[in-house]
Amino acid sequence: RGSVDRTADVYSLGATLYYLLCAAPPYPSGPFAAVAHRVRHDSPQPLAPRCPDCPAALVEAIERMMERNPARRPSARETLALLERGGRPLP
Repeated sequence: RGSVDRTADVYSLGATLYYLLCAAPPYPSGPFAAVAHRVRHDSPQPLAPRCPDCPAALVEAIERMMERNPARRPSARETLALLERGGRPLP
């Protein structure tokens, strides 16, 4: 439900990054209808405890990207800035 716009892309990128960092989805798995209900009504499982080595700024960026209220999600430009602040260089 709702519209699909740039905020959906930001959310999807946040969910993908969450999965890549944790090797687990942000919501418990189960039947599609149950997961869809959780995505619509619940917050994702907290990232920090599941990925303790993740920089706090990156955790914050992903949490903002996955904000349930689309109006509170960052724009694409803001997302880039958040990720640049939250990321750390590769060894």
